[in-house]
Amino acid sequence: MKKIFTYLCAIFMCVVSAIGLSSCGNNVTVTDAEVVSGIETTIVKNTELDTSNILVKIKYSDDTTESITSADLEFGTIDTTTAGNKDLTIKHTKSGYEFTIVIRVVEDEADLTPVYSLDSALVNEFNAHTDSQTNKETEFYDREQPLYVGDDNAFNFRLNAVDYEEDSIDFVRTNVVVKLVEGETKTELTGEELDRHVAIDTINAKLDFTEYAIGKVYEVTVSAANRDSHVRNDNQVKFTAELHVIDGFNVYDATDLSVYDNKYYYLKQSDKDENYRTHQGYTTKHQAVANKYGLTLDDIKAIKNIILQKDIVIEDKDLLDEFFWQINPADYATKTNQKIIGSLINKDHEGLYYRFVGPNDDFQFIGNYFGVDASRISKMVLEISENSVSDADQPYVCVEDTSKGFANQNIKVSCSTLFYTTGMDASRTGVAEEEGAKITWKNLNFFGNGNLNSDPRNSGAVLLSKFAKAEMEAYNNISRSFLISYLVREYNDGYQGNEATFWFDHCKVYECYQSHIYIAGTN
Repeated sequence: MKKIFTYLCAIFMCVVSAIGLSSCGNNVTVTDAEVVSGIETTIVKNTELDTSNILVKIKYSDDTTESITSADLEFGTIDTTTAGNKDLTIKHTKSGYEFTIVIRVVEDEADLTPVYSLDSALVNEFNAHTDSQTNKETEFYDREQPLYVGDDNAFNFRLNAVDYEEDSIDFVRTNVVVKLVEGETKTELTGEELDRHVAIDTINAKLDFTEYAIGKVYEVTVSAANRDSHVRNDNQVKFTAELHVIDGFNVYDATDLSVYDNKYYYLKQSDKDENYRTHQGYTTKHQAVANKYGLTLDDIKAIKNIILQKDIVIEDKDLLDEFFWQINPADYATKTNQKIIGSLINKDHEGLYYRFVGPNDDFQFIGNYFGVDASRISKMVLEISENSVSDADQPYVCVEDTSKGFANQNIKVSCSTLFYTTGMDASRTGVAEEEGAKITWKNLNFFGNGNLNSDPRNSGAVLLSKFAKAEMEAYNNISRSFLISYLVREYNDGYQGNEATFWFDHCKVYECYQSHIYIAGTN
């Protein structure tokens, strides 16, 4: 009986041990192992490899499998101080089985994710703007203008890259080929000759053209250096664009647009000390731009031309506090029924962006078919609770209209100018006024905060522009929904017989509340 009991116990132990690594007389060993998940097989140089969440599937000689975590594993070390493929040894602690996986160490984040598709949002938008439009009001007359690029700061293609799962990739390493275009001849630039024309940051394909490149044309081809293995067509991860380089600054957002304003650099000290509208606040914005692009304030002051590389939206928060009333002026101090604090300040010879153009300078504002959207700027409308407004309230105008659904809503409106561009004003700058300043706006699309309808509040919309004391040309622009799109003033009272010329060529203007073009006191 005792022998039978011992035999049964032995059988029972064999059955139990079959679950483990050995059985009665038969050894079960680990034959294979693979990583299922939980470890990044591509990491950036000098970062620590995280193995805490790894999941490994072990296969045994009897064809059974087991999933194990880092608690049952031992890991070797790899050198992450240099880029390259590194072998990581992983050991199954219980069995002693070892296997290796390859960890790819890359220079930076741009190499982490293979690129499945690559193009340029900027080039795509440029081409879309130049295509024929179903709505002819949004179609430019001249759709053959080139893509202009400035040399003052780096040009950014605004890459649009996705991986195989169609997730966006923020950092992309690229190969960039630059060819100099001279008539029908295209010459690829390399080595020192390439450096003479442009400095290239291959991460996201940023091109910083030199002064030597001004006036030249380049064909630039950008391709993904880290392409996904599923890519079958080179054009899927490559694009080409022709760039015309000029002396100018590339604008990508509302902060960049602040460089349009150069007023504070030229004002006399007495004007800088005014309580309102000195534009001193722009030097703070300019410093942010200078830091962004590695420039100095002297570089910002020296900007000759401005080129849009994206549609820009301007809101109240993008304007300076000095443009808005912070305290009640003297003639409003006793008017408890009229709230002026927080409203834009109206001054006839001012602009939210103000630029002086020197004698014999040619300032260009080039849109590249992109635009400035001012529709979110607050109208200059003040609600009041009385029916009359005295002359002392000027330049604010009382509007009362009970026939259009505005019963018992008396309002006062005023207007301000978005861009004021002028030759030198000796009374404000101390710089002698001389002829020769030239202003050119071209290939621009503007949208204002007013409209041509019966709502009197739209008379509080902004003016798009005022020009004075300079020759001016508006070419191939579209604008709509401003109080006035273009207002031009006298060249200079001191120049009798010297007439300025204002060219409006291939321009479209729609739905301005007061005037499309307003000529004020010119010959």
